[in-house]
Order: sequence, then structure tokens, then C-alpha cells
Amino acid sequence: MVKFGKGTMLIIVLVAVFVAYVFLSRGSEQPGAGWIVIGQPEDADILDPAKTVYPWAVNVNNLIYETLLTYDWDMNLIPMLAESLPTYNEDGMFYEFKLKHGIKFQCGHPFTAESVVYTLNRDQNLPGSKQTESLKNVSAAEAIDDYTVRIYLKAEDRFLIDWFASSSSAIVCDECAKKYGAKFGTPDGPPCGTGPFKYVEWKAAQSITLERYDDYNWGPEMYQNKGPAHLDGVQFRVIKDYSTAEAQLEAGIIDFDLNVNASYELFNRWGENNPYNIKLYVGPQVGNLVYLSFNCAGTENHGYGYENGEISPGSVSKAVPLKVRQAIAYALNENRFIELAYAGVATPATSWLADTIWGSIDYQENRYPYNPEKARELLAEAGYPAGLELEVIHWTDPHYDIICTEMIRELENVGITLTMLSLDYNTVEDKIRNKDYNMIIAGYNWPLADMIWWEWHTSRLPSPNRFWWGDDYTDAITDNTWSMNNEVALTALHESQRLIAEDAASIGLLNRGLVSAWRKDVIGFKIHPIPSNWKFLDVYKPSVSHAVSVTAYPAEDNGSPGSVLDYTVTVTNLGTEEDTYMLNASDNAGWGPSILPSSLTLGVGESENATLNITISMGAVPDTRDLIIITATSQKDTTISDNTSCIAHVVAS
Repeated sequence: MVKFGKGTMLIIVLVAVFVAYVFLSRGSEQPGAGWIVIGQPEDADILDPAKTVYPWAVNVNNLIYETLLTYDWDMNLIPMLAESLPTYNEDGMFYEFKLKHGIKFQCGHPFTAESVVYTLNRDQNLPGSKQTESLKNVSAAEAIDDYTVRIYLKAEDRFLIDWFASSSSAIVCDECAKKYGAKFGTPDGPPCGTGPFKYVEWKAAQSITLERYDDYNWGPEMYQNKGPAHLDGVQFRVIKDYSTAEAQLEAGIIDFDLNVNASYELFNRWGENNPYNIKLYVGPQVGNLVYLSFNCAGTENHGYGYENGEISPGSVSKAVPLKVRQAIAYALNENRFIELAYAGVATPATSWLADTIWGSIDYQENRYPYNPEKARELLAEAGYPAGLELEVIHWTDPHYDIICTEMIRELENVGITLTMLSLDYNTVEDKIRNKDYNMIIAGYNWPLADMIWWEWHTSRLPSPNRFWWGDDYTDAITDNTWSMNNEVALTALHESQRLIAEDAASIGLLNRGLVSAWRKDVIGFKIHPIPSNWKFLDVYKPSVSHAVSVTAYPAEDNGSPGSVLDYTVTVTNLGTEEDTYMLNASDNAGWGPSILPSSLTLGVGESENATLNITISMGAVPDTRDLIIITATSQKDTTISDNTSCIAHVVAS
């Protein structure tokens, strides 16, 4: 049970298809209170920065944890937990960080040099750590005193300094991480960092709730407010369907939509003087590439396991031969993906490195111009004159759905029958691990050229090397991308991109721009070049004196015309006094939902259920989705209300 008053902060996480929504009260327009509700299409996998690079977890982690360094609004490195930028000793090959004094983790444990040493050792050695290879050139970390850390290198590493500004390097509470062990970062082992918001609750596939950390006062120089945050709370909620998210934003149920579907219709609807009180941002972002990759296991020229021109025993039937990959590269028109999936808010990719990244170079565009006839010739040479059947997978993303739909059409034109599977993140990773796929649509959002090593070196198999590509020759080249000598690093980056393009192991499709939207009554928010690099220190909304939450389960139910669907509505008093709440439901289709009982009296922190039912119209068309909005309104202060939504989906009789 979570209680909210004037000094409390809530973060609502929208998760998957089980959607729960909280609408927070609005009071004065002064800093000091307010809730932010953020909609995103997926739940976090884990809130342990050592174990995840999943964007929907990173969004949350960036509010709980902090890093030694960060990027300011112009992408300059600046201190965060460090007192200043580190010094580098070339003779001793070590970085030395001086740390800020007086910082405490959200549990009250002091932040010291030992916390940094513990985190780095943990990142290197923890089973399941995603950070081990990022620290491959670190030999040791040493606490010189309580506020001085030395990090020793065993080889040159041009990317390490930037890694300390990435969410992957977030410093965890050594006391809590030791206490909870493998459960740290889960509901059974709450995450703990030094960030401006602290963990409250995680309802799997529903929401993650954070509240303001009142002792926080060490924010980086890029923010006017150094802490504590003005906001009382932020909650992330998962909404998989982008049209539902749009409706929620327009209705004021959520404050941010991280799943905006770029379309010309939406740009017109949410234009500058729109009636929905929505601010729409359309612009570039740093290092955001969407790509198509293949299972290259055992295939020429550099497929993992390919030796002496023969298929190795480790290869599998779902690997895609070289000439078929090249044929697909010729068959695709990336400009169509840009228009259909991103409404022009993207540029064609010319390489596997995003065009904003240092070291990116055009090897792909000249290598594979759009040429369906050439694609047919290569398929015939590969032994498929009549075409073949392939499967493409991707994790849930509406833009990827659109790309794949167009890809199906374009490949059919050259004789390839393509099937698309949209899957959750863990299922995609399992398929990659087992080589149970032909092709995958994926992407990254990262500003540095270490992506080449990170995703292409064979030590990164089976993920994030999702290509089953590479050998000793390619590994030696990608290893050189870490050199602090610019000429050596650039030569290695260019050669790596050339080999990837030559093998058509992966095809960069487009450099994705950013489309984001939020309510205009969210004050003080500014988009960062890396969008998830947020702390919400300058952000505020109207103050909260009373609060209520309402959720509905299931988020979507199915029925044929004439059937009655039932939903459980849970109302929770999040205020500081007993209150009575009137319940009301409305729907888009006009089928007349009803709720019993229609009012609930609740003590502080109490929750009770009501039942909502709706009868699907006999004339309803199959596949109709009726959006039902449920409102709970305080009778002590009728300006206080909470909304949630659920969907009635019509299926054929």
C-alpha cells in the first residue's frame, strides 16, 4: 500500500496489456508537488543496472541510480557523483576520480569510494552481468581514501571514460546489493541508489512506483534545482497499443507518452495549437539506429563457426546464406520504411553505425542500392530460383510491425515469403540464444562507436551479438576500435563496417529521429539528446493534497456480440483522510458500462473492489475495441479524481 501526501512522489509505470492508470490531483501551479505519469510500451526486466540494458528498465533506473559522470544538454561530459572530471595517469594507466561528499543512498547508507569499488567489481564478476565486457580493460579499482577512487587499466580503452556517463555504470548501494544478493533489483530485493527518486512498489506488468528522495541535494550542474525534486512522484505504466496511449494522453490520464507512433495525421492533430494541451516534440536523437540482422551461424565469409569454406557442425538450418542476405539487401527500399513507420522522422542508414556516431562511414548505400532484379539473380545463384520462406522476429514495437509489413510486401516481389513474429523481449533473446530464427529487426540508442565491438565481437555471443557472426580475424579488427590512437581506432571502425556490409550480416535500415509527447502542464521538462537521460529535477506539476488510484483487471477482455464482460475495479485511498469515492464509467462505443457499487468509503491506505460490466452490442463489428474509462472522484474534494481504462474486444461468434 502506498500513501501520498504533499511531500511524496509517485512514479507510475504502465505495463504491457495489463494497464493500470492513476490520475493525480491538480492544485496550485507552484513547484513543490505533483505527480508524473509516464506511459511506455513494456515493463522493465530488472531494476539492477548490472543486469540490464533494456530501455524500459533504463528509463526507471535513471531516476533511482546515478553515475560518476553524465552528459549535459550539449553532450559534454560533466561530473555527477564525481566532484570533477577524472584525471588520467598515462604512466600508471589509471583514472582517478574525486567524489562528492555527504551523499547517502536512499536507504541511508553513505556513498563512499568503497561503493564505487564494490559496484565495479560486481559489474565485472556478477553472474548475468551485462557490463563485464565493457570493463574488460579494467584490471582493478582501488579506494585511496573515502572520496578518492583509482581505476587501473590493463589495455588502452578510449570508451571507458564515456561508459562512466552511461546508465550501465550506475553505482548501486553496496549494503543493499550484498543484503539481497541475486534478488537485488526485483520486488523481493528493492533497488537502492543515490538518485532523486526511490523505489516504492513494482506490480509486474502493471506499474513501477517511485517517490521523491527527500534527502537528495547533489544534482549535476545542468539542472537549476540540485534537489530534492519538486515532484512528489513519478509512475511508469506500460501501454502496448499506441492508439490507446494517444487516447490516454489526450484525456489527461497520462502525462508522457514514450510510445508515440509517428504519423502525419498525428502531427496535424497534435500541432502547436491543439485542443488537447499536448506538447509534441519531433527532432533528431543521438545514435539511434534500426537494423535488420541475420542468423549467420556457419555461413560464409565470417559467419560464426564457418571454417575453410565448409559449414561447421555448430551451424543450424535457420542460418541465412550469404547470397540470400545480399539479395534481401538489394530488395529493400529503406525510404518506404521511413515514410510508413516514422512519417519521415528518420534518415536512411548508410552503415551499421548511426550517422551521428564518430567513426560512421558510408559502406552500405553504395554496396546495396535498391535493385529487385539483382536480388532475384542472387537468389537464383544461391539455389532458390523459385524463392524461399523465411521468418523475421522482433520484440514488441508498433514501428517494427509497420517495417515488417512493408518488408513482407517488398520481399514477396523477389520471391521470398516472409512471416513476422512480434514477441516479448525474453522470448526474442531465447530464440537468438538457440539460433532459432532467420532474421531479426532490432535497434540501439547509444552515442558511441563501441557499439561495433559491443555487438559484433564473438565474446558477445549470443547476445548482444545477435548475428552469430565473427571469427578471429574480425575480432582482431574490432579489438582495435578501443585504441586511444584516433587513426588506429578509425581504421578499425571503417574496416569493421566494410566487412559487415560485404557479408550483409546486418543491414542498417534507418537513423531514427525522436517523437515524444507530454502534457503542457508538465513544467520544466527538457528533452536530452539521449532521451532517457533524465532526472526530473526541474520538473513540477500542481500540488497534491488528496489522491486516489483506480485500476481495472483485465486490461482487455474478449467477447462476441451480445455477451457480457466483467472487470474488477480496485480503488485505493492514497490520501491522508477517510474519503468516499463516486465511481463512473464511460466508453467510446456507447454500450453503457455500469459499476456496482457506485461508491466506496475508504480509510487511509484502504483498497476495495467494485465490478464493472459491459454488454457488447449485437451489431458490433468483429475486431472492434471499445475503450472504457473508469473514474473515481473524491467527495471531499471533487477536483480530485483518478482514471483508468480497459478494453472490450469484439470477436466473431
